Amino acid sequence: MTRAAPSWRLYILSLLFAFSAILAPACHAADLAGGGSAAPGAAGKLAQEERTLLELINGYRQARGLGRLAWNDHLAAAARAHNEDMARHDYFAHCSPSGDCLPNRLAAAGYRYRAAAENLAAGQRTPLSVLRAWQNSPGHDENLLAGPMTEAGIDLDPRTVKGAQRLWTLVLGQPAR
Repeated sequence: MTRAAPSWRLYILSLLFAFSAILAPACHAADLAGGGSAAPGAAGKLAQEERTLLELINGYRQARGLGRLAWNDHLAAAARAHNEDMARHDYFAHCSPSGDCLPNRLAAAGYRYRAAAENLAAGQRTPLSVLRAWQNSPGHDENLLAGPMTEAGIDLDPRTVKGAQRLWTLVLGQPAR
């Protein structure tokens, strides 16, 4: 009987481990469906698309002699907060109906900066289509190629706002020194 107890415990532990392996990705997917990821490269399709977009932007910048943008979690949090607010209140703009704009979101995310900019897109299905849309918009393209920017955060939210599914927000920054 003493041997049955360890086997039984091992069986229970194995089941718990198996369930945790199944539930952890499902919980993370639910977080992503809610509009964000902790960092590029996290498990899930949305995080992969965010990482791909950053790599495309970095390739675009490097081809023009500019430095790469490093991922910044604070900037990603600001992007995520904006996407969540736009989805919750059904608007698509750089400032919320209540007047919150990028400086407010950066302060709330704890990011101190010298320079910052934001690009929004909605309805594009792929990271490449987002980049192309921004390249074809003078103001957005200027943000992509802004020399002082050294960091970025991106959020992709799959929800629909104003009839366009998939909100993309890029926040660029040059940290305060």
